Amino acid sequence: MFCFVLQYIALCPTGDKLFITIPHQQKLLTLDRDGALLATCTDHELRDPLCVHLTPTNQVLVCGHVSNTIIQVHSMGRKKLRTLAKDDLSCPLSVSYNSLIVGQEYSNSILVYNVQCTGV
Repeated sequence: MFCFVLQYIALCPTGDKLFITIPHQQKLLTLDRDGALLATCTDHELRDPLCVHLTPTNQVLVCGHVSNTIIQVHSMGRKKLRTLAKDDLSCPLSVSYNSLIVGQEYSNSILVYNVQCTGV
Protein backbone atom coordinates (compact mmCIF):
# COMPACT_ATOMS: atom_id res chain seq x y z
CA MET A 1 0.00 0.00 0.00
CA PHE A 2 1.32 3.45 -0.91
CA CYS A 3 1.01 6.42 1.41
CA PHE A 4 1.84 9.68 -0.32
CA VAL A 5 0.25 12.79 -1.67
CA LEU A 6 -0.46 12.45 -5.37
CA GLN A 7 0.62 15.38 -7.47
CA TYR A 8 0.09 14.58 -11.11
CA ILE A 9 -1.37 11.50 -12.74
CA ALA A 10 -1.52 10.40 -16.36
CA LEU A 11 -3.41 7.40 -17.67
CA CYS A 12 -2.03 5.53 -20.64
CA PRO A 13 -4.45 5.72 -23.63
CA THR A 14 -4.82 1.92 -23.52
CA GLY A 15 -5.81 2.14 -19.85
CA ASP A 16 -3.27 -0.45 -18.71
CA LYS A 17 -0.76 1.89 -17.00
CA LEU A 18 -0.97 4.84 -14.67
CA PHE A 19 1.95 7.27 -14.25
CA ILE A 20 2.19 9.20 -10.97
CA THR A 21 4.75 11.82 -9.91
CA ILE A 22 5.93 11.90 -6.29
CA PRO A 23 7.82 15.23 -6.06
CA HIS A 24 9.17 14.99 -2.51
CA GLN A 25 10.59 11.52 -3.26
CA GLN A 26 11.98 12.57 -6.70
CA LYS A 27 10.13 9.68 -8.39
CA LEU A 28 7.84 8.77 -11.23
CA LEU A 29 5.84 5.62 -10.46
CA THR A 30 4.20 3.37 -13.03
CA LEU A 31 1.27 1.29 -11.77
CA ASP A 32 -0.90 -1.27 -13.50
CA ARG A 33 -4.68 -0.90 -13.58
CA ASP A 34 -4.96 -2.77 -10.27
CA GLY A 35 -2.46 -0.47 -8.52
CA ALA A 36 0.51 -2.85 -8.54
CA LEU A 37 3.89 -1.13 -8.95
CA LEU A 38 5.40 -1.84 -12.36
CA ALA A 39 8.36 0.57 -12.30
CA THR A 40 10.00 3.44 -10.48
CA CYS A 41 11.98 6.06 -12.35
CA THR A 42 14.50 8.34 -10.67
CA ASP A 43 17.10 10.50 -12.37
CA HIS A 44 19.29 13.47 -11.40
CA GLU A 45 17.38 15.55 -13.99
CA LEU A 46 14.07 14.68 -12.36
CA ARG A 47 14.12 16.81 -9.21
CA ASP A 48 10.63 17.52 -7.90
CA PRO A 49 8.83 15.91 -10.83
CA LEU A 50 5.47 17.56 -11.30
CA CYS A 51 3.47 17.28 -14.48
CA VAL A 52 3.47 14.00 -16.37
CA HIS A 53 2.01 13.92 -19.87
CA LEU A 54 1.42 11.02 -22.25
CA THR A 55 1.37 11.72 -25.95
CA PRO A 56 -1.06 9.87 -28.24
CA THR A 57 1.84 7.55 -29.15
CA ASN A 58 2.54 6.66 -25.47
CA GLN A 59 5.58 8.87 -25.06
CA VAL A 60 5.96 9.86 -21.40
CA LEU A 61 7.03 13.46 -20.72
CA VAL A 62 7.82 14.70 -17.20
CA CYS A 63 8.63 18.18 -15.81
CA GLY A 64 11.53 18.36 -13.38
CA HIS A 65 10.37 21.45 -11.46
CA VAL A 66 13.54 22.07 -9.44
CA SER A 67 15.95 20.61 -12.02
CA ASN A 68 14.40 22.89 -14.70
CA THR A 69 14.07 20.07 -17.22
CA ILE A 70 11.58 18.22 -19.37
CA ILE A 71 12.56 14.60 -19.84
CA GLN A 72 11.19 11.73 -21.89
CA VAL A 73 10.82 8.49 -19.93
CA HIS A 74 10.63 4.95 -21.28
CA SER A 75 7.03 3.95 -22.07
CA MET A 76 7.11 1.47 -19.17
CA GLY A 77 8.45 4.18 -16.84
CA ARG A 78 11.73 2.38 -16.12
CA LYS A 79 14.30 5.02 -17.07
CA LYS A 80 14.95 8.38 -18.68
CA LEU A 81 15.40 8.17 -22.44
CA ARG A 82 16.57 11.72 -22.98
CA THR A 83 16.32 15.32 -21.91
CA LEU A 84 13.99 17.25 -24.22
CA ALA A 85 14.33 20.73 -22.74
CA LYS A 86 16.77 22.19 -20.26
CA ASP A 87 18.02 25.60 -21.34
CA ASP A 88 15.89 28.65 -20.56
CA LEU A 89 13.46 26.75 -18.31
CA SER A 90 12.43 28.18 -14.96
CA CYS A 91 10.47 25.83 -12.68
CA PRO A 92 8.38 24.07 -15.35
CA LEU A 93 4.90 23.14 -14.09
CA SER A 94 3.18 21.74 -17.15
CA VAL A 95 3.97 20.18 -20.47
CA SER A 96 1.96 19.19 -23.51
CA TYR A 97 3.12 17.71 -26.75
CA ASN A 98 2.20 18.74 -30.21
CA SER A 99 5.23 20.84 -30.19
CA LEU A 100 6.73 20.71 -26.72
CA ILE A 101 4.81 23.44 -24.88
CA VAL A 102 6.04 24.31 -21.39
CA GLY A 103 4.34 26.44 -18.74
CA GLN A 104 6.60 27.83 -15.98
CA GLU A 105 5.96 28.88 -12.40
CA TYR A 106 8.00 32.08 -12.07
CA SER A 107 7.64 33.36 -15.59
CA ASN A 108 4.82 34.91 -17.55
CA SER A 109 6.00 33.19 -20.71
CA ILE A 110 5.24 29.88 -22.35
CA LEU A 111 8.09 28.16 -24.16
CA VAL A 112 7.52 26.21 -27.38
CA TYR A 113 10.17 23.74 -28.57
CA ASN A 114 10.26 21.84 -31.82
CA VAL A 115 11.50 18.39 -30.78
CA GLN A 116 10.93 14.84 -31.86
CA CYS A 117 10.46 12.15 -29.24
CA THR A 118 11.71 8.64 -29.81
CA GLY A 119 8.99 6.01 -29.90
CA VAL A 120 10.07 3.57 -27.17
